[in-house]
Amino acid sequence: MIASESPDEVFSKLKEPISPEWKEAFVEQIKKRMSAKELKMLARFELLYYGEEGIEAIKRVLIEANKKVNEEAELKVELKLVAPPLYEITTTTTSKSLGNKVLVGALKTI
Repeated sequence: MIASESPDEVFSKLKEPISPEWKEAFVEQIKKRMSAKELKMLARFELLYYGEEGIEAIKRVLIEANKKVNEEAELKVELKLVAPPLYEITTTTTSKSLGNKVLVGALKTI
């Protein structure tokens, strides 16, 4: 990562100097290949309710939980219906541990 942060320091140590165009191309490729990749994390869960309100209660709970989670969490969380009673919660992050923490917190909220 030093090459992307201070390329002059790295490229000055070479035995033969390289042209500025090549240096720029190298730095661009290093930044592109060494950057953190985004992970899409997903959890599926079943949600059942046998009360009189039925699906309306489930909708209300999911909407409230989605608002609460997105206010509290550092990441954006999406809730989707896969097929009743199966639901899916997803988030995109560069940190696996943070994504896992957010998803587990969201599931506890629901």
